[in-house]
Amino acid sequence: DLTVIITRTPCKLISRTRRAQVCLSAEKCKKCYACLNIGCPALSKAEDGSVRVDPEVCVGCYMCVGSCKFDALAKPETAE
Repeated sequence: DLTVIITRTPCKLISRTRRAQVCLSAEKCKKCYACLNIGCPALSKAEDGSVRVDPEVCVGCYMCVGSCKFDALAKPETAE
C-alpha cells in the first residue's frame, strides 16, 4: 500500500537544521499519554510509566507541546 502525506511546511524529520529539543517536566506530567497519541517517534513510554523524549530523534517541531494540557512539555525558552 502507498501512503502519502501532504503538508504545508517542509517535514521536520528531513530538515534537521533546528535541533531545539522539547523539555519534559516530570512533576507536571500526569501520565495521561495524550502526547503519545500524535505518533511522534521521539516520544515513548518508559518501563516505569513515565514519558521519555529522545533528544536524538526530536527535531523541535513542538507538536507535542500543544497536545499536553498539563504543560509538562515545553519549548526550552519557556521551560521552568
